[in-house]
Amino acid sequence: MLLFAALVGFGLRPFYVTFLFSDREAWGRHLEQFPDRRAPGYVELLREAGARIPPGARVAIVFPTLDWSRGYSYAYYRAQYLLAGRVVVPLSWFDRARPERLSEAEYVVVYRSAPPAGRWLILVRNADGAVARRSR
Repeated sequence: MLLFAALVGFGLRPFYVTFLFSDREAWGRHLEQFPDRRAPGYVELLREAGARIPPGARVAIVFPTLDWSRGYSYAYYRAQYLLAGRVVVPLSWFDRARPERLSEAEYVVVYRSAPPAGRWLILVRNADGAVARRSR
């Protein structure tokens, strides 16, 4: 009765009540992968990069778009999270592309894009992209 009064009185949606009694593990799995559906394989590529790039290294992210509002912001922030301990160098910042910042990076993660010009040693390559280190 008290639960019903709370639903009516506070305008709580029944979803919140059913969520308390539902399978939380299934919800967690669903929510964990939700943002990554627009870029399949990107998270796996970043995890592979994390295994090969040492902490403290500077990493640039090359994504199919450098347009901040059309996907580069997602790529940048996801990389910061999954490559924690490394410095992610943005090649775009809000409304301005900054491809010249690639020169600041020791490593590059390329997702479904052409690899950058220059001397790069490919560490790993898969169907979704590549991880490379600047040649010395």
